[in-house]
Amino acid sequence: NLIAIDMLEAWVGGVPNPHLETSLERHANVSYASFYLGMGAFSANDVTGAESYWESAIRADPRYLKLVRVMASDSLPLAQTAARTYPEQSLPWSWLGDAYQEDPAAALGAYQQAASLSPLDNLIWEKIGSLAESLLCYQDRLLTGSFER
Repeated sequence: NLIAIDMLEAWVGGVPNPHLETSLERHANVSYASFYLGMGAFSANDVTGAESYWESAIRADPRYLKLVRVMASDSLPLAQTAARTYPEQSLPWSWLGDAYQEDPAAALGAYQQAASLSPLDNLIWEKIGSLAESLLCYQDRLLTGSFER
């Protein structure tokens, strides 16, 4: 597979291969190429480059959602792109909830959207319950002033 060879050569030593662009232009499955170019960038510690390629992959083909989520589970921008691109699927919303680590209210909203799209998914309901419980515990501690120091 020439495209695979080009992709691997492109990231050896982090030096792009000028032949790669023409090879990609001829390649019919851009999402496949984008995903693996993202893997190459990630291997070269280029997280920004990897996320750029992975964004192209998930925009082009929803089958790459799971793979990209595994590689960039805490990437809020990628999760937001996924939810905007595939609002009718529960996976992007669940991913978005996971990525909202600093905003529990936004995470809860994303999980609720995922649950509305996939009401029989137990994992989503467990995440909602766990998050709601932690928010209630935090609220109780605020009201009672019982934070440990």
